Amino acid sequence: MSLIPFPTSVLQNYGDRTLGPGLYGAVIGTVSLVVYAMEVHAHRLSAAPRRRPVPFPAQALVFLLSIGIAHISPLAAIYSWAAALPLSVLADKVAARRAGPGAGAPPH
Repeated sequence: MSLIPFPTSVLQNYGDRTLGPGLYGAVIGTVSLVVYAMEVHAHRLSAAPRRRPVPFPAQALVFLLSIGIAHISPLAAIYSWAAALPLSVLADKVAARRAGPGAGAPPH
């Protein structure tokens, strides 16, 4: 997470080139995967009898896919990040549905 200011600066200076959105997407996607892995690990250690499944890491998917999109169009890569929010909401709803009724609050 401490790397985030650097790709943010690169994005500010090189947002119109592949480097800016590509690097930003790589770092944010990787951080999202690390947070997801920590959440899965904590979920496995939990002693709660009815645990809610950890939602799919949609943000990581969106940002990592934006690396490839940046090679085609840096601006399209930046706009693709807007898909992270609706896909994350969808992943959360799918996880809640898989858990069934009475599975508890979402992990945050």
